[in-house]
Order: sequence, then structure tokens, then C-alpha cells
Amino acid sequence: MGSIGYTGPKPPVGDPAHHYHFQVFALDVDTLGIDPGATREDVLKAMSSHVLSKGEIVGTFERKAAAN
Repeated sequence: MGSIGYTGPKPPVGDPAHHYHFQVFALDVDTLGIDPGATREDVLKAMSSHVLSKGEIVGTFERKAAAN
């Protein structure tokens, strides 16, 4: 989204529900030693040998068009 931090779902109004994948990882370290603004690929690479467990949940969200 062009900024640091979480940006919630905001599919276009009237689109069918979009699927959002949320991943969580349990690591064996307190920090990965990477800078804010690191890419997803940087984070995955830094934690690759530290993952104890992981999970994923998929949610759906849609913004319905306003009723007339």
C-alpha cells in the first residue's frame, strides 16, 4: 500500500467478497534484526531458520453498494 504498517481490507464497493490470508509464526528469537519497512521477502528470509510453528486463517470481506 506504499506505507509502513497494517492497512485493513478495502475491496472496491460492489465487488464480490475478497479473500484475505493472515499468517502467524512462532519464532525462537525475540527479534529478527531487520529494519522497519523491510519487504515481505526480507522478513520471510530472516525468519526462515527460526520458525517453530505457523498457522494461517483466511477471511472474506466485501463492501456492498449502498441501497437506493
